[in-house]
Amino acid sequence: MATDCGWSWSRLRTLVVVLGLAAASGATERAAAWIFAHEQLRAPARIVLGFLPVLMWVVFIVSLVQILRHTDELQQRIYLQAGAIAFLGTVLLALVFEYLEKIGIYRASSNAAVGDGIWLFAIVAAVFLPRRYR
Repeated sequence: MATDCGWSWSRLRTLVVVLGLAAASGATERAAAWIFAHEQLRAPARIVLGFLPVLMWVVFIVSLVQILRHTDELQQRIYLQAGAIAFLGTVLLALVFEYLEKIGIYRASSNAAVGDGIWLFAIVAAVFLPRRYR
């Protein structure tokens, strides 16, 4: 007897694509930062490399918006709630990082909270909130 776990193949595929784009965007950002720190590049290469992470994040956000536009009202509500929870979690995480740096315990980059906020959104939207609406 098969039970419905709430995951359809199209939803799973969509989740993999969105998380893959987020991971690719983060990896591009980290690679560009490493190249800037360790290599001397000429002006055209620096400009292209500087805008490449921005372009990747734009592709991620546009794909996320397109996916959200083609979902039903319940899924849109789930994603909206996930976005609100992730936003508040990201702000809280940024404050924690800031005060840990002020007292000298831990120093994190400003991108750490943003990257963690994206993963927080994905986890909340994919795992926790759909269970609430069953």
